Amino acid sequence: MGNGQSATGAAIGAVLLVVALGGCAAFPTTCPAIGWTNAVEVRVPDGTSVHEVAFCRGADCTPGQPPQSAPVPTGNATPAAPGPLTAKPEPTDTVTLDPTPWRTTDHDGEVWTVSTDMGTPERGRVALRDDTGATIVERAVYLTWTRHGGSAQCGGPSTATVTVRQ
Repeated sequence: MGNGQSATGAAIGAVLLVVALGGCAAFPTTCPAIGWTNAVEVRVPDGTSVHEVAFCRGADCTPGQPPQSAPVPTGNATPAAPGPLTAKPEPTDTVTLDPTPWRTTDHDGEVWTVSTDMGTPERGRVALRDDTGATIVERAVYLTWTRHGGSAQCGGPSTATVTVRQ
């Protein structure tokens, strides 16, 4: 082979390499439609009086409160006229809010693992409860998530670890 042929071969190889590597960026990443759970590991040193750990996402949530119902305005709803298969649902004057945090009573020594959904907020609140359900302590926490599955493009199961002292 002469110099002309090796230069042409090298140029073709370089073009193929650029097309092959650049082609990956031309196609968007398709993530599988799969959900996962995340975990908040709450370390409770000397937590002998702790019976349950609760976690909620966000700075303004309240993990220490039980579920509650709140009144919701219904407007000027009128009952549906009776008739075959055309009855509308009757209006309701309460709706159940879901401030219920994620909870766990399981722990391995001083580490309580609370399973959550796929959200990975930067802030949350943790409540430690005794065996009567009373809140012993409640604290705002900052969360640093470590992904241990999935991918950077699509996300995946993650864990955040915090320490809450009584």
